[in-house]
Amino acid sequence: MTTRILQFQVMKDENYSLYPNRIREIRKSHGKTLEWLANECDCTIATISDMERGRRPVRLDWLQLIGRAFYLPAADFLSQQDNPSSLSTDERRLIDALRASSEEQRLIVMAMAEAGLTSHSRD
Repeated sequence: MTTRILQFQVMKDENYSLYPNRIREIRKSHGKTLEWLANECDCTIATISDMERGRRPVRLDWLQLIGRAFYLPAADFLSQQDNPSSLSTDERRLIDALRASSEEQRLIVMAMAEAGLTSHSRD
């Protein structure tokens, strides 16, 4: 009796993700490496890489652990599809800068925002 072994070649597509998330986007926007995040999470680089690529499901406990490394809520790491009200990196930076500003600076920014919104709605 002869045995045949069938081999299938798996297509690799870096853009395909079973479990989409924003871990890589946020890590890179903070200028951090895979090695840094793996050390912060006490895991391997491969674990972080697999999560970033969507090849490994990311449970809530992982999102919380990764969030603590960046001082961000776990929800920020969900994909836009899974969390449409999440802030972009630029929006987060703007809010952080606003929170760190003086009361006078906040009033100026708010006045500028309101003026911009008012003029934009007339167009």
